[in-house]
Amino acid sequence: MGRKGARGKVPAWLVVVAFTQLALTLWFVRSIGAGPSAKQEEARPREVVEVVETTPAVTVAKEKPSSVAPLNDTTLDQFILFPKTKEIHESKVTPEFDQPVPQGEAVFFSIVIAAYNQGGLLQETVDSILKQTFRDWELVIVDDGSTDNTWDVSNQIVERNADRRIKILRKENGGLSDARNYGMRFAKGNWLCMLDSDDLLGKEYLSKAASLALQGADIVVGCMENFDAVSSVWCFPEGYSIVGLSHWNKFHASVLMSSRLVKSIGGYDQSLLWGLEDWNFWLSASRHRPRVMHLPEITFYYRHHHGSSMRKEMFRVALDESKAMVRTNHPDLFEPYQLLLDHDAIGAMRPESLDRLEKKTLKFPGLARPHFWKGLYYKHQQNYEGAIMELQTACKLLEGGGLPEEQVDWQPYYHLALTYEKIGNYAAAAGAIDKAFARGYFDEILACKYRLQRLLEGEGVESQGNAKVTSLPSYWDPVKVNRNPEVDKINQGTLAGRMRHLEDLRRRQDDVAGALSDAKSILRHAHELKCGDDSKRTRTNFVLNAHFEEGEGQSWLAFEKGFRVERAASHPEGVDGNSLVLENTGDGEKSGANQVVQLHQSEAAPILVSAWSRPEGVSGGEDDGYSLYVDITYSDGTNEWGFILRFNPSDRVWQRRHALLNRSRPIAQLNVYCMLRGHKGRAYFDDVVVAPFRKFGCACLPGEMYSPSHTRSCVPCPKNKVCSFGYPLAD
Repeated sequence: MGRKGARGKVPAWLVVVAFTQLALTLWFVRSIGAGPSAKQEEARPREVVEVVETTPAVTVAKEKPSSVAPLNDTTLDQFILFPKTKEIHESKVTPEFDQPVPQGEAVFFSIVIAAYNQGGLLQETVDSILKQTFRDWELVIVDDGSTDNTWDVSNQIVERNADRRIKILRKENGGLSDARNYGMRFAKGNWLCMLDSDDLLGKEYLSKAASLALQGADIVVGCMENFDAVSSVWCFPEGYSIVGLSHWNKFHASVLMSSRLVKSIGGYDQSLLWGLEDWNFWLSASRHRPRVMHLPEITFYYRHHHGSSMRKEMFRVALDESKAMVRTNHPDLFEPYQLLLDHDAIGAMRPESLDRLEKKTLKFPGLARPHFWKGLYYKHQQNYEGAIMELQTACKLLEGGGLPEEQVDWQPYYHLALTYEKIGNYAAAAGAIDKAFARGYFDEILACKYRLQRLLEGEGVESQGNAKVTSLPSYWDPVKVNRNPEVDKINQGTLAGRMRHLEDLRRRQDDVAGALSDAKSILRHAHELKCGDDSKRTRTNFVLNAHFEEGEGQSWLAFEKGFRVERAASHPEGVDGNSLVLENTGDGEKSGANQVVQLHQSEAAPILVSAWSRPEGVSGGEDDGYSLYVDITYSDGTNEWGFILRFNPSDRVWQRRHALLNRSRPIAQLNVYCMLRGHKGRAYFDDVVVAPFRKFGCACLPGEMYSPSHTRSCVPCPKNKVCSFGYPLAD
């Protein structure tokens, strides 16, 4: 498989997320460049700088933990929304830090470094701050319970730089978000920068950002250079948009932001398990419609460490559930359809994530989301008693936690209602769904409310809901039994209804556009076809052993764990025959079979690529990992990685996927993979096809579609399709 082809792609359902944000304002930027140039390498602020001490080093001596009075809410700014860990054990400041912030300065930066076991790199990070050409800044270092020499290095930094505004704090370990929140409580500047303890600032960053801050920016972002284990440059040429942000985080970690914006957001959420704190933070920022300005030069250096830690590995394997948790933090930004998919992903979380979640609820008992996520897990495990307890706790914490009203959302109430319904407590379920109904209005909530009303009325119990749903809701069904025009009008007028309807129309438009493109290509080449009786006897499908009837996988090579061939019911027609079988026992495994198919085209012409597959207990959602995956080699020697036909793991029947491969250059060969990667379970593959149009265009009679098996070559054209030259062109 090609190198680029091995990279995962964005699942198609995420398009729904981006589409729903079109009414919101601006952001997102992205571009990946080559490695650092010599000039960039020279600019990298990595050399150690000696600072001459002209004043006494410190005015506050290191104190023993037992002699430090615990900090409480009366001693701290109140803008941080989230709870904090226990008291700070030790603190120290330079004389300058205790002085008032200089008056008359339009821009003053507070830089917060959250450090955990980074004693070997912390000094280099601080040096990049000391080298700033802009001098109006302060530094707050938070040692988040390190077990190495981070605290000793922090003390040395204070002692060597008494002429700068530096404060250091040592606290028990609470995670990156908690350490950042603690540091922000002591920040006095009107601008903030979160700097990780192993990264570096470009020496002109603050100076150039200050000029943009004076122009009314809320966020200033520059280009990022990756260094150490990875060498590349990442810039933001496209500007800011909530569409891009809802898809994925595009900001680097040390974006400069106004303290006014940060106070509006309320800090970093400590709920998240494996990272993504920054993405969650910027999604919260999007509610305040920040004005974003871009510096088109390298301002920040992000260190990639060699090797891999257990936490990094878990971040990789648990990425889908981590992203799902972030999205459920923002029910005002994501469509219910997307969030319901996320609930399924969280409910099926890995044991390592559940263990981390348990620790979160113990360390931060006031956070609502961990209880909600645990409730989803218990509901998925059919532990309904545990689910009800956790979901009730989440509801109470959300209601009393000081969150904005839009974040006291429908999600926990909806699942609480479903859980009560499962155990037959319909009255309690109706009470919960009414609370969900007051905060969310879409098909699934309306359907649940409708079911519960019918159940309660059947028992002679009067429903106490806010309003009755008098017909089973369905946004798009053009033919309804006992349709109520007034209720249908209301349903179709909801935001969720309009967005889902528009997305359905957009998909249909894409399908029509693709069909038109295929039709034009086929018609363009059709006049060259000379079909005779002998054309049906020539080799049409260029895949060898395409139906796996010739020995044990003859002509196919093993990919990763490989494959086996066994007898299986083949296709919906019920024809018995051999099938290729791929099987993984864990989500981290890869199985597959591949074959290089020689085409040697002298000129570009369309190629049919298709296959059948049936999943059996395949985990996860539809993505590139469960697919027919094709790498292309052109006649000029160049490559294209990843022409992909995806299969749906949740559809338990045989599925056919086909596409017309249209390229402007002749193709020499295709490397075809039957792929099961990143999913556990078993997948059957059969009847893999690579057929040039000049071959399969004559293989079938009018009104037939080319779909070869080991018993036939063509089948009748599917209902509601128009087939021409063996290809289904359009509805």
